Amino acid sequence: MKRKQDFASESFCRPPRVLVTIGDPAGVGPEIVVKSLASIQAERVTVIVVGDKRPLEKAEHLLGIKIGLQEITDISKEAIEPGTKYLFPFSLLKDVNLGKPTLEGAKASYEYIVFAVNTILKGEAEALVTAPVSKRMIMEAGYPFKGHTELLAEMSKTQDYAMMFVGPKLKVSLVTTHLPFSEVTRALSCERVVKVIKLTHMALKHYFGVKNPRLALCSLNPHAGEGGLLGYEEKKILEPAILKAKEQGILVEGPLPADSVFYWAYMGKWNAIIALYHDQGLAPFKLLYFHEGVNLTLGLPFIRTSPDHGTGFDIAGKGVANHKSMKNALCLAIDILKKTHQRH
Repeated sequence: MKRKQDFASESFCRPPRVLVTIGDPAGVGPEIVVKSLASIQAERVTVIVVGDKRPLEKAEHLLGIKIGLQEITDISKEAIEPGTKYLFPFSLLKDVNLGKPTLEGAKASYEYIVFAVNTILKGEAEALVTAPVSKRMIMEAGYPFKGHTELLAEMSKTQDYAMMFVGPKLKVSLVTTHLPFSEVTRALSCERVVKVIKLTHMALKHYFGVKNPRLALCSLNPHAGEGGLLGYEEKKILEPAILKAKEQGILVEGPLPADSVFYWAYMGKWNAIIALYHDQGLAPFKLLYFHEGVNLTLGLPFIRTSPDHGTGFDIAGKGVANHKSMKNALCLAIDILKKTHQRH
């Protein structure tokens, strides 16, 4: 498997490429992909959509938008021009009804992801933007699927990875992700916290151009544990993690009370927050950026972004899906690609 430096060296001779999977074909994925592609100019970057043609055509008809994707059948051999938007068409669906998920559609959504990741691992693209899929439907279709992040890490043999949520004035990384709250404490360790701090530090430097990132680590318990009166995790896990990260030259403060740290980060005191569990980080983030936020996966040997919402089966096919998060995910992937490409 190729690592990051291999992808960079292979892309010297051609413009960088972004693959966009359409997600579950019965969800809002096709709609937000069409809206997003219609509203951006991908200069110096090639965008290739991966998925069945029919749901995209239905979305175009529904929205009255024609994005004019050029079809290709071999990403490795065909002439692909920067600034042009392409479709690698699958033929996995007999038909699709927007808003009515099926096992056939769930299987297709999984196959789109696998194809896109394998294409990147072969060095034929550098970034992936994924529209929403249904974990439950994919599992019912017979795949052991925990989520995009876990699948991408497994396929790329990545051990240390994390989710970062990106908004205009707030970035939040998660130490744990999709766990029942009762299991969060058992999943916390000094080693894991340090890894997420390091991944966040590196992302801010390499993806966002922050020379000296300033980070804040949330506490688990109220008032940062009150010196042990309200819990032991701060003393036994979080404070040692802070010391280890500082020993490696990382500017990180904490553990800090979660009821105030987000406000001060939003005001500019820190470049990113390390939250310990899903809702600790996502509740304040989505309060600010419910429609605009982007999920950025850290630690992979390629760039991966996605909108921070689900399939929206209840509104699919109505033409009302908000595409801002998908558009921002695509724009962020393109922006990071351009920055990393220029450095090489």
